[in-house]
Amino acid sequence: MAAKKTVLGAGDTEDPKISSFAERDLLDQIADVSKAGRARRARQAANAVIKRLAATWPPCFSIFEKHREPLKIGIYHDIAVAAAGAITTDELKAALRLYCGNVGYLLACREGAERIDLNGNVAGKVTAAEAAQAAGIVARRQNKSAAKPAAAKSAAAPQLAPRKLSSLANLRAAGRARREAAVS
Repeated sequence: MAAKKTVLGAGDTEDPKISSFAERDLLDQIADVSKAGRARRARQAANAVIKRLAATWPPCFSIFEKHREPLKIGIYHDIAVAAAGAITTDELKAALRLYCGNVGYLLACREGAERIDLNGNVAGKVTAAEAAQAAGIVARRQNKSAAKPAAAKSAAAPQLAPRKLSSLANLRAAGRARREAAVS
C-alpha cells in the first residue's frame, strides 16, 4: 500500500496540535535553544577534558589561554595511548579541536615557534605555512566579530543623517518638524 503524501497549505502543519504560525515559531525557537544548549554542553565537556589533560601533563597543556604553546604534530595518538581508555576518542578529538582552535593557541603558532610533546620537550617547529594558516583563522574571526556589531546596528535602527543642532532656534525648528511629522 502506497503512503499518502499530504500537501500543506499556508496555515497547515503536519501536527494537528500546532495550529498557528506563532506556535510554530515558538517551537522553532525552542529547537534553536536546544541546539545552543547542546553546543554549550559539548564545550563544557571539552573544557573538562582539557582540565584533565592539564592536570595529567602540565608541561604540555595549559588551562590559561595565553599560556598555550603549539603542540607536537600527532599528539592525539600519544594521548590516546597514554590515556588508555580514560578518555574516549570523541572526547579527545573535541578537546583538542577546542584547545587548538583557541585564539591564544593560534597566536602562539608563529613561524619557528617550538612545538612540545606531552613531557614539555621540543618536538618540532611551526612552519611558515602553519603560521600563515593560524594567522588567517585569527584574521577571519576578527573580521567576523567586527562585522557582527555593524550588522546588528544597521538592522536594529535605520541610519539617520546626522544633523547639527547648534542653537536653540535650530532645536525648536527640529521639534516643530517632528510634531508636524507625527500629526500627518
